[in-house]
Amino acid sequence: MAQIVRLPATADTRRTPAKQSGSRDFLARPRLIAALEEHQPALMLLLHAPAGYGKTVLLRQYQAYLTAAGADVCWLTLSEADRDDNHLGERLCASVPCISGDTLSGRARAGLENDCFVVLDNVERIVGSAGEKLLLGLLEQKWPGLHLLLASRTQPHFGVVRWQLTGDLVIVNAGSLCFDPEELAACLADKRLALPKAAIGALYRVSGGWPAAIRVAVMGLQQDGADIDRLLEADPYSWRQLHRYIGDEILAAITDDLRTFALDIAPLGRVTAEFAGELTARQNAGALLGVLEELGLLVQEDCALLHLWYRFHPLLSKFLEGLLKKENPARLVEVHRAAVAWNRQSGRLSDAVRHAFAAGDTSTAAELLEQASWERRRHGRATPVAEWSDQLPDEAYDKHPLLRTEAACSFATSFALEAARMHANSIRKQFSDLDPIIREDLFAVDTLIKIYADQPEDLVEVAERGLRDCVVRDPYTTGTLHLASAIGLIARSKLDKARRAVLEARIDNERAENAFGVAVSHMLLGLVHAVEGNLSGAVQAWQLADEVIQPATELGLVDKIAIGYLPEALYEWNRPEEAREYLGRCLDSPAEIMLPDMLASTYLAAARIAALEGVDQAFATLDAAEALAAARNWPRFLHIINWERVRLALQTKRFDDARRFRAKVVGKPDFVEQPGIMSHAMELDADLIGELRYASLVSPNPAIISRLRSAVTQAVGQGRKWRATRLLIIEAVCRKALGDQNAALRAMRSALKYGSEGNMIRSFVDEGPLAMGLVRQIHDMKDSGTDDIRRDYLNQLLQAGGSQLPAMEEEPVVCEQLSERELEILKLIYDGGSNADIARRLFISENTVKWHLQHVYSKLGVKNRTAAVAAARVFNLIG
Repeated sequence: MAQIVRLPATADTRRTPAKQSGSRDFLARPRLIAALEEHQPALMLLLHAPAGYGKTVLLRQYQAYLTAAGADVCWLTLSEADRDDNHLGERLCASVPCISGDTLSGRARAGLENDCFVVLDNVERIVGSAGEKLLLGLLEQKWPGLHLLLASRTQPHFGVVRWQLTGDLVIVNAGSLCFDPEELAACLADKRLALPKAAIGALYRVSGGWPAAIRVAVMGLQQDGADIDRLLEADPYSWRQLHRYIGDEILAAITDDLRTFALDIAPLGRVTAEFAGELTARQNAGALLGVLEELGLLVQEDCALLHLWYRFHPLLSKFLEGLLKKENPARLVEVHRAAVAWNRQSGRLSDAVRHAFAAGDTSTAAELLEQASWERRRHGRATPVAEWSDQLPDEAYDKHPLLRTEAACSFATSFALEAARMHANSIRKQFSDLDPIIREDLFAVDTLIKIYADQPEDLVEVAERGLRDCVVRDPYTTGTLHLASAIGLIARSKLDKARRAVLEARIDNERAENAFGVAVSHMLLGLVHAVEGNLSGAVQAWQLADEVIQPATELGLVDKIAIGYLPEALYEWNRPEEAREYLGRCLDSPAEIMLPDMLASTYLAAARIAALEGVDQAFATLDAAEALAAARNWPRFLHIINWERVRLALQTKRFDDARRFRAKVVGKPDFVEQPGIMSHAMELDADLIGELRYASLVSPNPAIISRLRSAVTQAVGQGRKWRATRLLIIEAVCRKALGDQNAALRAMRSALKYGSEGNMIRSFVDEGPLAMGLVRQIHDMKDSGTDDIRRDYLNQLLQAGGSQLPAMEEEPVVCEQLSERELEILKLIYDGGSNADIARRLFISENTVKWHLQHVYSKLGVKNRTAAVAAARVFNLIG
C-alpha cells in the first residue's frame, strides 16, 4: 500500500463520549457489560447481529466503562470509503496513537504501555475489500495489549472460525444481545415506567427481547397518553417508529430481489429451504435463506430429521407480513394457502390451522382442528381456544361437535365458565346424534366446570356418575374423571380412596398417551402426601409432574398445574429463594389452568414470602389475590385471603387490624364451608384453625383448649397431619398463655413429632416467640421425651427462628464443632469481612477461604454468609 500520512483527528475519529443513562433512547445493558469484561483478554470481540440489536449502543456503554477504568479507547465508525486500504489506514493512524504506517505494514511493532481498545463500528461496510485485508494484517500481528471491538451486521471474511479456535475471537450474536425478562424489568424501572409484572411479561413475549422493539416500546410509553395495553394490542405494522426503523435500517440495505423473497416467506414465521423453494418457485431458496441468515434477519432454529429450520424474529415477521398485506394482499392469501397444504402434508397440523385462519378458510381450519384434537389432548388442550373459537361459525361447530367439547374444556380451564357452559349446552342439543366418545367427553366437561368453579363438594358425585355411565370408556375421558374424583375425595378427607383414584387416573392417562393427564396425576398424589404431612414425598411428586409435563408443553402455560403447590412446601421448608423461582413461573403469566385451591395456596406462599421483606408487601399481594378471586367469583378463595389477613395482623402484633379483619370474616361471612369439605388451602389457616389461633393469642381460655383437642383428634383420625401439626402448635401456645407449662410442652412435643416427619419449619416459626420458646426448651431438655425428635431438625428450627426466639438464660444450643480456623473465619465474616479481606488478614488465598466457608456452612446447616451469621448468634459462637 502507499505511504500512510498521519492526519489530524476529525470529529468522526475522536473518542466519542458515551450516552448517559436517562437519555431518551438509551437502554442500559449492565448484564452484557459484565459479560464483555469477562472476555476482555481476547484480541478481538465481534458483535454480530442485524440492525436493531443495539450493537453501537452497547459499545458506547462499554467504551464509557473502559474509559472510566483508565483504558485508552479509540472509536471509528466505518463507511464505504474505508473499503480503500489507504483511506482506512490513514484513519487508523490518525485516531489510534500506537498505530503508524510502519506498524500497519509490519516494519515496526507497536509499543503499548497500557491496554488499547479500538472500536470499529459498521464493519459490514468493508467486508470483502482491501480495507478488510488491512484489518486482517493488523490482527495477524497480535500486539500484546491491543484489543479490537467490532460491530457488524454481516460476518467478516477474515476466517472467524480460525480466530475462535485459537481463543483470539469472541463472538456475541443476536440471541445474546436480546434482553432477558429480568433485564427488561430493570430497564423499564430505569426509565421510571412502573408496569405490572403481567404487562412486562406480555411486552417481553411480543418483543422477544429484541432491543429495537423494546426501544420503540419505551419511547411509545414515555409519550403523553401512551398505554401499554393499547401498544401491545396494536398490529406491529402500525408502530410508526418501528415502521420507520425497519424500513430505513433493514429493508433499505437489501436488494429488491431479496426483499421480495423475504416478504414471501415472512408470513410463515419459520421455514425450511424445501418449503421456501416450493412456495417461491426458486431453486436458489436455500442460498437466499443463507444470505438472510448472514444478514442476521433469520436464525437457525433446530434440525428435524433432514430439515434445517429458519425463523424470523416474531415481531419482524409480523411487520413484514403487514407490509406484504399492504403491497400485495392477494399474494399474502396465496402464501397462507400454500402453507396450509405444505404443513398439512408434513403433519404439522397446528401450523396448518394457523395459516388456514389467516387465509380466511374457516372450513379447512375446522377440519384441521378436529384432526389435531388427539394431539391437543396429550398437551392438556394447551392451545388457547380464544385464538380460534370466535373465528369458527356455528355451522362449523355443528359439523364438528368435537370442537365444542374441546372449546368447553379449554374455556373452563381459563376460568371462562359461562362460555364453557354455553358450548356444553349446545352439544347436549345434539346428544342423540353424537359419536359415543363425544357424548362421554361431556362427563369430563361437567367435572372440569365443577373444578374451575371451585365446587369440590360436587366432584365425587359427578365424576362417579360419569364413570358409571361410560360405555366406550375412552382412557382420556376416564382418566379425567378419575382425576376429578380424586380432587373431591381429598376435599372430603378420603385420602386412601383419593390415592386409589389417582392411581387409576395415571394408568388411564398413560394408556391414552396423555402426558398432561399423567402430570396432573403426579400433582394430585403430591397433594395427598402434603395433606398427610409427608412434604418430601409431595415435593418429589410435584417435581416429577414438572418433568413429565415439560415435553408436552408448547405454550409454557400448562406446566403451572404441575408446580402450583410447590412454593407453599418450599416456604414451609424455609427455602424462600427456591419458592420465588416457582412463584415466578406461576404468577408472572395468566393464571389459567391452575386449580382455584392451588391458586389460593400459591398466593398464600407469595404473601408469606413477601412478608419476609415487609408486611405491607404481603398485604399488597393479598390485595392482588382478592381482585383475582372476586373477578372469578370464588368465595372460598376470598374467605381464605381474609383469614390470611387476620394471621398477618396477629403475626405483626397489629391486634386492632386483626379484630377488624376477623369481624369481616365472621360477622357477615361471604362463604360457609359445607360440612365434611375441606380444601387444602382452607384446612391450614382458615375457618376453625384461624379462629382458634386468633382466640389463643387475643383471649386465651380453657374452652379453646377443648375445641383444639377435638380438632386435633379429628385431623389425626383423617390423616391430615399437616393440619394436626398446626393445631398442636396453637394448642401449645394457648396452654403457655394460660400458664400450664407442662401441658404446653406436651402439646409442642407432639407437634414436633409430626412436624419432623415433614421437616416443617415455618409452621412453628410463624406462630411467634411463644411457640419458638417452647421449641427451644424442648431442644435443651435431656430427658427421653425428645428421643424420637431428630436433633438436626430441632437445630434447623432454632436457626430459622432466630428473630422469634425469646431471650433465655439457659445453656447454649450446640452444633457440630468448628475447627479453630473455621471459627476464626466465621468471626471475620460476622465482622463484615469479604473473602479478599479475610485472605489478606489470615495470609491465605481466597480459594482457601472459600474452602473453609463451605465447611462452616455444612456444619451450621446453612447456605450463605447471612445465614451463617444468624446461626452464629443462635449457637452463641461469637463472643
